[in-house]
Amino acid sequence: GSEWLVVWSSETDGPSATQSIRGRVVARDGALDAHPAGVAIVDKAVLSDLQWNGARFVLSWRGMFAQDPGPRPTRLVAWLLSLGNAPTNAQPVAPENVDVGIVPIDAKSIAATYARSVDDPSFGSVSRAFVNVVSAGTVRRHATH
Repeated sequence: GSEWLVVWSSETDGPSATQSIRGRVVARDGALDAHPAGVAIVDKAVLSDLQWNGARFVLSWRGMFAQDPGPRPTRLVAWLLSLGNAPTNAQPVAPENVDVGIVPIDAKSIAATYARSVDDPSFGSVSRAFVNVVSAGTVRRHATH
């Protein structure tokens, strides 16, 4: 590519301190864009991972996902078309308390992976690996023992 995207979690000070994900473009020659403090990408969120699929960036973060009956903390993934635009097609992929790795599969699909222990007698409380494939607004969940 001709430029790179650098992203980070940034915390605000004060009584209502919040975290957000910010980003900045770096050109091939090392020149920085015109935004020294970075551009806000997602508010009230903590960065997990960022990947490039050859056409656009794929971002994962810990944040709130609006759903019925109300918002809940979770791990989300979305495509970032360009800096300055909000991530598109944000989807929950994992519980909030696990680390998530993301791998772009193609221009329209992301694999989000994580492991967690399942306290279930039928599984013997062992760790299980999960792969969630997000594609065109849907999530398909797969688990392995």
